[in-house]
Amino acid sequence: DLIDGEPARAAALAKAKELLKGSDGAARPEPELWCRAARQSLALGEPLGVVESCEAALTPLVNAPAGSSPLKDEWKWYALAECTHGEAIEKLLKPGQQPTLREQLHAQAAGHLATSMTYANRAAEPLLVVAAAQRFWRHCGPLVASPRRALLREPASAALGELEAIADAEQRAKVVPLQVKLYESVLAILSDGKEWAAGVKLLDRAFG
Repeated sequence: DLIDGEPARAAALAKAKELLKGSDGAARPEPELWCRAARQSLALGEPLGVVESCEAALTPLVNAPAGSSPLKDEWKWYALAECTHGEAIEKLLKPGQQPTLREQLHAQAAGHLATSMTYANRAAEPLLVVAAAQRFWRHCGPLVASPRRALLREPASAALGELEAIADAEQRAKVVPLQVKLYESVLAILSDGKEWAAGVKLLDRAFG
């Protein structure tokens, strides 16, 4: 227990994160290591630690010069950081919370997971796209059923585009049921706003 217990793992994680920071306290540009720290924080039930590590993992992307192009391997870690961030937000959902707060948390998680799908496609990692997509739908159902389902429009539209962009035929086949659900969800949102032209375009995509 002294080696493998939760307190020891938490202490080791804290030390690792300390080493990942420079003398000025700024995060070193190590996306992979920060992602691993985020996954450990998630396993330990430390959502704030997850957020800190995910933001640190994304720092090189945020600070990248305009026009620069990250390597595929870098996109993979950025995708994992966004996916992990979405998972951490999901763990903040608790029974009895105010509906408005729950809707906001669902929307935030969906946004991170949609971004994860984008980055995973740029990394040519279809398995990671599918993994993020599976987590994404957990937030769609509650939002579609809520009066504020317009919150889902942007992330759902982005997710649809990324599902369509999966190059691997086998992996793309796995998400067809999810695509159908997302088309239905976005169409319902467009109908709420009487955006008929946008709805027709979406139908053309669905059956094109």
